[in-house]
Amino acid sequence: MQNKVDQYYANLTTGRAWYESFDENSGVVAGYNNASFPQLGNLDNYLTITYYDNYNFKSLSEFGADYDYDASQLSQATCAQGTYQFPAAALDRVKGQVTGAMTKVLDNNIWLGTVSYYDDKYRSMQAISDNYVGGKDIVSNIYNFSGWVLKKKASHITATDTEVTELAFIYNHAGLLIDTWHSINEEDSILLAHNEYNELGETH
Repeated sequence: MQNKVDQYYANLTTGRAWYESFDENSGVVAGYNNASFPQLGNLDNYLTITYYDNYNFKSLSEFGADYDYDASQLSQATCAQGTYQFPAAALDRVKGQVTGAMTKVLDNNIWLGTVSYYDDKYRSMQAISDNYVGGKDIVSNIYNFSGWVLKKKASHITATDTEVTELAFIYNHAGLLIDTWHSINEEDSILLAHNEYNELGETH
C-alpha cells in the first residue's frame, strides 16, 4: 500500500494533487475534485465527508435552505456579568473551522448532513443536523464573554412533531455551575440540579 501511495504522489499528473479541493460546480465526490489518493469516484465508497472554511457546500443537492442558520431558536440569557443576546446572524469568517459534514448510515445507505455555525469567538453557536427519522435536530447555545454556556436549546423535528428541550445554567462569580434548569416544550422550568462548593471550589 505504501508503494502505491508513494508512486501516486511521485507522479502528480493532471487530475492529481496532494489534497482535495472543493468545487461546487464540477466536484466529482460531494463537491470535492477527487484529486488525492485514493481516487474513488463512487460516493458509495465513502463513510464520512467533511467541509471546512466556508458554507459553499450548502449549494449541493444534499443540503439546502433547511440548513440555514435559525436566529429564532434563542433570544437572550442573563447572568451576573450581564445579558447576552443570541446572534442575529452566523459568523461567515470561519477559515479553519469545520462547517459541515455528511455521515453515511450503513444499514440503509442514506446520508445524514450537518451544518455548524459559530459566533465571533469561534464557539459552537448552532448545529443543524439530519436525524434518523427524516427530520432535523437543531442545537443552539448562548455564551457569556468568558465562554460559559448560559442557555442551550435542542429541537428534535420530525414530519409529525417537534420536541424542544431547554437548559439554563447559573454560575457563581468563579464560573462554577450552581443551578441547572430544565424545560420541555416551553413548559415551566424545573430545577434539575443544584451544586454547592466549599472554599476550595470542591462540591460537597
